[in-house]
Amino acid sequence: MKRSVLYALLALFCVFLVSCAMDPVMTHYDLETLEQNVVSVELISYENPNQKKFGSWVPDHSDKLVPVDLTKITVIKTLAEEDLQAFLLEFSNTTIMSTYYSYDSPAGECIRLNYENGDFMIAHNGGGYSGYIGEFNADGTVKEFIGSFDGRSAFLDLLEYFK
Repeated sequence: MKRSVLYALLALFCVFLVSCAMDPVMTHYDLETLEQNVVSVELISYENPNQKKFGSWVPDHSDKLVPVDLTKITVIKTLAEEDLQAFLLEFSNTTIMSTYYSYDSPAGECIRLNYENGDFMIAHNGGGYSGYIGEFNADGTVKEFIGSFDGRSAFLDLLEYFK
């Protein structure tokens, strides 16, 4: 009996250790990198009816990420130049769950950060802890998947800059 209880406790302990090790890393985007690269920020609408939600964030889904179709992006509003620095500071203070895969691509209302070299980042929130933050080459191909916001409120705070 004691041995069974001990094995059960050991199994629970192992499950706890593995589940903690699989949690996404909480990170922040570097302000200096943003300041050096971002030339404009836009509120966009991205028509993407084929967006797919992943069943689990745990495995690496990078091979399933899809490029952005530039013809399906509509710019709603461009952030005023005088608000750019404050926006970048807010963005750099936003907690991002690194490599937290919830969608294969952004969709709907998104924020696009345009880089000097033509590449861009799109940040999208699907609600709660789901979303998509990723960098794309100028032609829309996936450059790097960054993660997801740690909650919907972070995305909503960033949207306030466009009001």
